Amino acid sequence: MPTTMPERRFAIAALLLAGASPAAAEPLTCRGNEPFWSLTIEDGSAAYTALGEDPATLAGDIKGLDFLGVRVWRGRGEDDVRDWVAVIETRSCADTMADQTFPLQGLVSRPDGRLLAGCCGAPRPSQR
Repeated sequence: MPTTMPERRFAIAALLLAGASPAAAEPLTCRGNEPFWSLTIEDGSAAYTALGEDPATLAGDIKGLDFLGVRVWRGRGEDDVRDWVAVIETRSCADTMADQTFPLQGLVSRPDGRLLAGCCGAPRPSQR
């Protein structure tokens, strides 16, 4: 059992590289405010929308480490040179603008370097 932080990080990286269990195939939406955006992941692919931007369809893959409560989705749009990366953690997340609490917290790194933070959960019925 790893006892130091570097040993834990190495163990986590080794499990990811070994193809640790993928996360469940349930659709998942992360959304944030200021700017308003959403990333809906389903069957590995994702759809990104943001206020004032064209929607993007992304092809990728999601992996998970269930015992740590972490999922990572990585993918690209047709014209992207760099990856989109979403790190989703099992951690309560409050969306104060929607006055709602979600079971997951997400960080999305865009190919242009912008980092978005938001809450994640099941997609709203209108998003399916």
